[in-house]
Amino acid sequence: MKRRTPPGILRGVPCSIVAVSCAMGGKMNEIPDLKDDGYCTLQSANRYIRAHLKVKKRIDFRRGLRPLLRDVHLDGRAIVCVLGHFLYLDHETYWSFFKNSGDEVVAIWVLDA
Repeated sequence: MKRRTPPGILRGVPCSIVAVSCAMGGKMNEIPDLKDDGYCTLQSANRYIRAHLKVKKRIDFRRGLRPLLRDVHLDGRAIVCVLGHFLYLDHETYWSFFKNSGDEVVAIWVLDA
């Protein structure tokens, strides 16, 4: 799995917004209940993702059964929540400012083509 860096204009923006912006081709929208430090809950992220993108399904992984990002293989696009971070996954490429391939996956929102 390879990593691509999002556009520089998104540097310093909370990762949940960066992930959705990458999926939308660069458009940025604010998350209504985002904390000052950039933290958002899975519930608020779910509402935000579903408000801006067409989601086919959401997959949640229980603690102890979470795959590593490098072990996730999808044919399409998805928003992925690894421990403490959101990123955009496009087939075998993930968009993030950080190296996350060894991180555990908490949830995946599989997007419509």
